[in-house]
Amino acid sequence: MNPPDDKRREREERASEIEHVRELLARTVRFLTRCSEDPKSALSSDDPRELIRGLQSLGVAPEVAAATGPRPIGTEDGADVESDVEAPTPIVLRRRRSA
Repeated sequence: MNPPDDKRREREERASEIEHVRELLARTVRFLTRCSEDPKSALSSDDPRELIRGLQSLGVAPEVAAATGPRPIGTEDGADVESDVEAPTPIVLRRRRSA
């Protein structure tokens, strides 16, 4: 294959992977929402072990992530690689004060 076909295939694979991650996160959010409303029905409708395995498969070992560094979002050889993906927003955790 020539280089443009390789790049297109890589972009398609990445888009497929991103779609898989979005679906997994959406299922996890639905499950957690159901758990907050009715835990028993949530456990009977979806298997949390499957969600856990899926989320763990997305994880990267800390030493691997530190070695590779953050993956840049932007252009590769002048072509916009991830035009449909927004830059990640930081997650801010705030502690509640106990009464």
